[in-house]
Amino acid sequence: VAFSRYSRYTQSTLVSYGQWKKYLDDQFKFVNLLKPSIQDRLTVRLQNNTNDYKLFAAEQWHDRFPQLNVNKEGRKNTYGKALRNCKVVISTYIGTTYLESLSLNIPTVIFFNPYYWELSNDARYFYEKLIEAKILFLTPDSVAKHLNKYWNSIDDWWFNKNTQLARKEFCLNYANNQKNYIKELSRVISKYK
Repeated sequence: VAFSRYSRYTQSTLVSYGQWKKYLDDQFKFVNLLKPSIQDRLTVRLQNNTNDYKLFAAEQWHDRFPQLNVNKEGRKNTYGKALRNCKVVISTYIGTTYLESLSLNIPTVIFFNPYYWELSNDARYFYEKLIEAKILFLTPDSVAKHLNKYWNSIDDWWFNKNTQLARKEFCLNYANNQKNYIKELSRVISKYK
């Protein structure tokens, strides 16, 4: 994700070049800390952004990690296709990426700096559950350590009872994909009539 040099708005996300640079540096640090065997299997998916603000994210990835597969096709190579071919989804910001993978029960780790992606008081409880289950990490070091430890036994961690309970509870609140969602939506809306 690339952003303009100066902040234009205030919200819980990266809003300036300096923050974007720190965000990218955290990703580079994370990849540096991964075992080479994991790095060799990593694909970096960049947002399809026609206005890169001359920050050249893809080029920075290629310069730092020429062995990595950097996919800058964005929506041309659909996320659904990418999900079917990955061992673990690694999400680095608050967005729909991990909502989709969690709801589909695909092994997922999330890491983001809470300074840039602040959580509301209502959401904090659910994100803390993800931290306890080792799904959410707040530093590149901690997520790299986790993946290095569990890479060869992802299912042992992912299908652990506590991990699945945290995932399900989070999804019920933020990524609910019930089969009867129309009926449930109707029920919720009728409460407020």
